[in-house]
Amino acid sequence: MAGSSSNVSGNGEAQPSGSSGLTKILATLGICLLGTFAGMALRENMTETVYPEPGASKYFYIQDYSGVFSEAAEKYIFDEAVKLNRDTTAQIVVMAVPNTSTEPLESYSLKTANRLGIGSKEKNNGILILFTTDEPHVRMEVGKGLEGAIPDAMAGRILDDYAVADKNSRHWNRAAMNTFTATAEIVYRESGKEVPASLKQVKEVPEGQEGHTFGDMKLPEARPLTADEDLGTRVSNGFFSFLGLAILLIPFYLAFRFLKSLFSGGDGSGYTGSGGSYSRSRSYGRSSGSHRSSSSGSSHRGGGGGFRGGGASR
Repeated sequence: MAGSSSNVSGNGEAQPSGSSGLTKILATLGICLLGTFAGMALRENMTETVYPEPGASKYFYIQDYSGVFSEAAEKYIFDEAVKLNRDTTAQIVVMAVPNTSTEPLESYSLKTANRLGIGSKEKNNGILILFTTDEPHVRMEVGKGLEGAIPDAMAGRILDDYAVADKNSRHWNRAAMNTFTATAEIVYRESGKEVPASLKQVKEVPEGQEGHTFGDMKLPEARPLTADEDLGTRVSNGFFSFLGLAILLIPFYLAFRFLKSLFSGGDGSGYTGSGGSYSRSRSYGRSSGSHRSSSSGSSHRGGGGGFRGGGASR
């Protein structure tokens, strides 16, 4: 009969048409709504990633935001970095931060190196040696002008030889000093300069820090991620956060379906996926200790050097 809103089942009973479709639509909307609220709640508890500020300290070459380097280690690195810059124009900065918040180590390091402008603008000959101390990691970021002298593989070997074991055992002073030293030696040789006798590896160095040191610094205060967002923006960002998570879960769902069909004697159909590979490389160094900086009266800063992601992480 024309205009009927029912379907007749095989046993003659009438079934409401479209009820199943409506249920699915309402369920989907409910899931999206709950997911949006969950995304909003998650973002409310997140803070913006903060980076070291350019020009925040006149002791440019050693920046300790974690309070792990001793003054003797800081003095050694600072004094030798000043000499290196004077003799070669290259700049090496050693830095420790507690963590990189939600930012991957590689992108945090790259942004920090470019913000600080390590190295000269003409030669792009800067290097950042970055330690994270909450969870021990290290990254060597190499300026564009030094990528030939310290390619990714060499940077990785430097970190393996001089940083990895010490940072894993939280011997931050020795890790920083020796990684710096090994890197500086290469820069001197690449520049055709003699390596100074004061640049040397250390085997034993006291760890820990007694009181405030000249390299100690504080990161800017982290603001809530939603600080400048109105309600509409928060709802939109909450939804897209949920949507992004859902997309990330799709491969796991497909893998589950494939394994389920495989082990339950399915018809052989399944899903396959391809994975991306993520690799980085680079790191290096070695050094020794001393006391107060011979250049403490002068101010140092980056020369505008550029980076494009060359380096290594461990």
